[in-house]
Amino acid sequence: MSKLANKEIKERLQNISEVLNDYEIWEIENGEAYFYVLKLNKNNDIECRIYEDEEKQFGNYVITIPADEATDIKSICKGFINYLYDQEINWRNSCLKSNKGWYARKHKSTNLWLERGNEAKVLEIAKEISERYKNSKLLESEVEHFKVFISRFYYSLNCLVPNYKIEDIKEAAFKRLSEFNIRNVGISHIDNKLIIMKSNDDSTYIVDKFDIEIDSYTNISMVVNQIVSRLRKVA
Repeated sequence: MSKLANKEIKERLQNISEVLNDYEIWEIENGEAYFYVLKLNKNNDIECRIYEDEEKQFGNYVITIPADEATDIKSICKGFINYLYDQEINWRNSCLKSNKGWYARKHKSTNLWLERGNEAKVLEIAKEISERYKNSKLLESEVEHFKVFISRFYYSLNCLVPNYKIEDIKEAAFKRLSEFNIRNVGISHIDNKLIIMKSNDDSTYIVDKFDIEIDSYTNISMVVNQIVSRLRKVA
C-alpha cells in the first residue's frame, strides 16, 4: 500500500471513529456506550477494537477486514457490518431458527413416553428442553449484543455517507433489471426520494415514471423487487 493510500485510509478511519465515539453524556453515564478504536494493523489490514469503557480497559472485541476491500468510508463501515453478520449473527440466528422443529420433535417424544408411562424418559427430555432453552436465551442475548455494534456502524454510515442506501438501491436495481433485459431505465434522486423513469426503445417518450421514498428503515431488496416488478409490466 502506498504512503498516499495509507494516509487516506487513516483519515477515513479517523472520520469514522469520531462518529462512532460521539455519544451523549447520558449514554456514557448509563453504560450504553461502547468505544471504538480504528487503525491499520501491522499487516495493513483495517482493525477495529471495541471496548466497554472510555479508558479502554475492558472488552476489547476485535474486527479485522482487508484494506484492499475497504477503500472508502462506505466500504469500511459495510465491511465491519458484514463481518459481524457473517461471524456472529447469521450462525446464531440459524441455531435459533432450528428451535421450532427441535421443540416440536421433543414435544412429540414427551407425549409418546407419557402414554407409555416412562417418567424417567419424560424427565430426561424435560432436562434437554431446559438446557436448550437456556442456550437459546444466551444466543438471543449475544445476537442483541452484536446488533448494537451493527447499529453503531450504520449510524456512522448514515452520518458520513447520507446517500449510501440510495446508491445501493440503484446499483442493485440496475443489476436486477439487466437480468430481466429491461432497458432504457433511469434512476435519480432528490433528497430521500428515488425517481424511476422508463423510456420506450428509441427513448422518444416516457412509458412509466414513479417515485419511492427512502428512509433509514427501507429494505433494499424490497425496493428493488418493487422497481423490477412494476417495470416488468411495461417492458
